[in-house]
Amino acid sequence: PSITSSRARILRSVHDIAELKSISLVPTRFIFDGKGILTDANVTHLAQHCPQLQHISLHGCRNLSDAAIISLAQHCPHLHHIDLGSCTKLTEASIISLSQHCPRLQYVNLYFCSLLTNAAIISLAQNCRHLQHVDLTNCLKLTDTSILSLASSCSQLRHVDVSCCANLTDASITALAQKCPQLQHVDLSYCPKLTDASRQSLMKHCPQYKS
Repeated sequence: PSITSSRARILRSVHDIAELKSISLVPTRFIFDGKGILTDANVTHLAQHCPQLQHISLHGCRNLSDAAIISLAQHCPHLHHIDLGSCTKLTEASIISLSQHCPRLQYVNLYFCSLLTNAAIISLAQNCRHLQHVDLTNCLKLTDTSILSLASSCSQLRHVDVSCCANLTDASITALAQKCPQLQHVDLSYCPKLTDASRQSLMKHCPQYKS
């Protein structure tokens, strides 16, 4: 092929990458560093070249640190769906950066991100008011403060998973039910402080809720 045609293909590839809107980088599908590990450098490179990104799954990428997610937040302001499930090294710094730079977020999966504190969820709630799906499974440090913040700011919530969040009480779930009437699914499994009052409140205030 001619140099001109090669350049044209390269330019098309660059354009395609720049226009990328959705990508899944779960470890079972890709090999990044020869060992099957996605690194901070990989995610930073992706973020810098994909400013139109709206949907990304990094589920199970346990090697990633806050640096990767902060870079993603800073370079991809159009994100509305992010799956960080089992990214166990992440702290509130990641979520605060996402909330500050990506106000369009609607889907956030933080499954087993057990280092997160209330500060992360408060920032998410206050800055991303269009949230519809939040998974906080096994975010062990969270208290009622986090859920009350979501209830106050995110009235469009439809799916909330707080299973294994052992510090929660009926007060926060009742507030969630009262202020988020579009809720359809709320997982309260393994929350020992919750009673039937939480489920009753959800059934009373959320017509689409399925217990």
